Amino acid sequence: MDPLSDVLRHLRLQARIFLHTDFCGRWAVATSGQYTATFHLVADGQAWLHRAGQEPLALGSGELVVFPHDASHILSHSPEPPDPSLINRIGGVGEGGATRLVCGYIEFDRALGNPVLEALPAMLHMDPGTEGEGVAGLRRLLLSELERESPGGEAAVDRLTDLLFIEIMRFYLQAWGDKAGFLAAVKDPPLHRALAAIHRDPGYPWGVAELARTAALSRSAFAERFRRMVGHTPAQYLTRWRMQLAAERLRHGLEPVAVIAEDLGYASEPAFRKAFRRVMGCGPGRMRREAAVSGAD
Repeated sequence: MDPLSDVLRHLRLQARIFLHTDFCGRWAVATSGQYTATFHLVADGQAWLHRAGQEPLALGSGELVVFPHDASHILSHSPEPPDPSLINRIGGVGEGGATRLVCGYIEFDRALGNPVLEALPAMLHMDPGTEGEGVAGLRRLLLSELERESPGGEAAVDRLTDLLFIEIMRFYLQAWGDKAGFLAAVKDPPLHRALAAIHRDPGYPWGVAELARTAALSRSAFAERFRRMVGHTPAQYLTRWRMQLAAERLRHGLEPVAVIAEDLGYASEPAFRKAFRRVMGCGPGRMRREAAVSGAD
């Protein structure tokens, strides 16, 4: 079991391109607050990234920025503060050098804070000089498909965009995953073994002692290491992951609550309902009803 693949699979990732156009002269693009997460690729030319409290960042051709938590930002033609009247005017205003932007959104199933999302910073910045061949190859394929506009191209672009985000996560794991959080734990061999066991059989009654043996660490060393790197105790992580799996099944299936509870290791349905309400902030029935209403809309 690969814990990272398992967590990414349960994100129900859906990435889409919503803007692919040239801007000339004076222009500004702002998408914060419209999507779960956004990304911007400078296909050609130059752009300036503006974030509150930080110096403008120059972005050249091929550079990519991702905002996993939809942090507020604006892209524009200049390092000067963007003119509000220019924001989101397609094509820009006046004459000047052209910049081609590809902008997309990334939607996730956020029924519960996903460990991958929790581990990501406010912004990821990918530079062609350091991004790795995986990201570079997908970026080239994506731009090529956008330019071709051939039959089936929209579906191809959607899949490539999904893969691009996954590859960015893998690159982030290798390049920056040495600090704390789920990605750091996945990269740590002892904790990887423990996480793999949990994800392989989330309904098993995992205790700290057994997970410590799986990790080949003493009980105290394992418990401290897990809490420090993952940010939760092993028991908390197991419960949160079980609840995410339960939430997904409740929102996208028709299984009885009792069946879900048993599959996820709860001796009784009331015990499961109590744990679900504590972690999720609502009961299983309410989550299922709200998902049904949302789907009908």
